Amino acid sequence: MGIVAGQPSFGGFAVEARNVLAGFLHHLYHAVVADHVVAVREVGIAVGVERTGCGDGVALDAGDLHQSANRIARKSQVVFEAHFRRILDLRGSTAEKLAGCGGSSGSNGNAQGGDKASGDGYSMTLIMSLRDEFLSTLEAGSKSAADELGVTLASQDAQNDTGKMLQFIESAKNAGDDAVLINLVDAATAQQCIEAAGDMKVVFVNRAPSDTSVLEAGKSVAVVSNENTSGYYQGEFLANYFKDKGKTEIKYLMLQGTLGLVHTEQRSASVLKALEDNGIKATQAAAPLVADYDRANAMDMISPLLGNTEFDCIIANNDAMALGAVEALKAKGMDPTSIPIVGIDATVDGIQAIKDGTLAMTVFQDANGQGYGAVKAAVNLIEGKAINDGTNYETDETGNICWVPFEPVTPDNVADYE
Repeated sequence: MGIVAGQPSFGGFAVEARNVLAGFLHHLYHAVVADHVVAVREVGIAVGVERTGCGDGVALDAGDLHQSANRIARKSQVVFEAHFRRILDLRGSTAEKLAGCGGSSGSNGNAQGGDKASGDGYSMTLIMSLRDEFLSTLEAGSKSAADELGVTLASQDAQNDTGKMLQFIESAKNAGDDAVLINLVDAATAQQCIEAAGDMKVVFVNRAPSDTSVLEAGKSVAVVSNENTSGYYQGEFLANYFKDKGKTEIKYLMLQGTLGLVHTEQRSASVLKALEDNGIKATQAAAPLVADYDRANAMDMISPLLGNTEFDCIIANNDAMALGAVEALKAKGMDPTSIPIVGIDATVDGIQAIKDGTLAMTVFQDANGQGYGAVKAAVNLIEGKAINDGTNYETDETGNICWVPFEPVTPDNVADYE
C-alpha cells in the first residue's frame, strides 16, 4: 500500500527524530563542557586562583571551596537548562513536524517550563558570631528556608572575631553571592559590614545594629526579636512570683551578656522596668556580672557570691548563664529550686531545667524562625518586596526591621516547647 500524499511517512519521522536527537546530544555535550570550563574558571577567580593549578603560596579557605563546589553544581544545572532551551529553539521547525505526526493538538512541546520560583538560583552566606546551641538552631532554620526557596546557602563561624566576620563577607562578595546574612559579633560594626558587602543585600539576624539608622530600604535590613519584650516577660513573672509570697521589695543578682550589644542593654533594662511597673521595688545585691552569655563564665563569676551575699532571685540575659548559676548553686550544696532563676532563649537545656524545677522560667526566642525569616527577607530584598512578605511577622515603622516574637515559657506551658 502506498503512502498517501500529504501525510508524513513513518520512515521520514524516524530519520528526522534521529537527526534531532543527534544534533541535540552534539550541541549539549559541547555546550556543557564549555560552560563547565567557564564555571570552574569563575570559581577559581572567586577564591583568588586564576589558573587551574594551585601554585606555591596559594591558600584556599575551606569555606570558599565549599561555596565554590555549590556554585559549580548550580552552574551545571543552569547550563543544561539554558542549552536545552536553545537547542529546542534551533530545532523549532523540526519539533513542530514531530508534534504534528500524531495528529494531536494537546501538548505543544514547550520546553520553557513555568516561571522561576521565588529565590531559585540565588546564593547567600550566613555568618554567625559563634556557633553555639542557639545559633545552630538558627542555622538550621535558615537552611530549611534555603531548601524550600531553592537558595544555595553557605554558613561560616566567625568565632567572635569581627576581623574574621569581615573576611567572610569579602569572600561571599568575591564568590558572587546575592546576599549575606550576618549575626553581628559587635553591633557597633554594622556600617562596616554593610560597606564590606558592596552590592550584596545585607540581612542582620538575631542581633540588630546598635544604630539602626544604618539600615537602608532595599539594601540592608534586620530580622530580630524585640528584646524589650523578652526582659519584660521575665519581670512580669518575677513580680507575680513575689506578690504571691507577699513581697514587694527584693534583691537580685543579674548575669549580663556582652556589654555594648543592643539586646544585652534592652533585656537588662526591661526586666527591671517590668518589676517597677508591677509594684516591685528591686535593688541589686551586687554589681551586674558580665558573663558574655557563657555558662562557664556565669558559674565562675557567681560562685564567690554564694553563701555571703543575700539575694532573692537570679536574673540572666540568657539560658546558658542561668544554667551556669544553677550549677554554681549545686556545687555549693545549695538548692536551686529555693529561689527563682530566670533565663531567655528556651534552649533544649533550659526547657529541661524548667521541667526539673531548677529554672523558674525562660523566654522562647524563635531561633528557627529568625533563621527562616532572614533567608526569606534576603529573597524579598532581591526581588524588591517587603521584607516580611510571605510571613506572619510584623515590621517596624521603617519597614527595615522584621520582628520575630518572643513567648514566655513557664512550668504551666513548658510541654508546648518540648
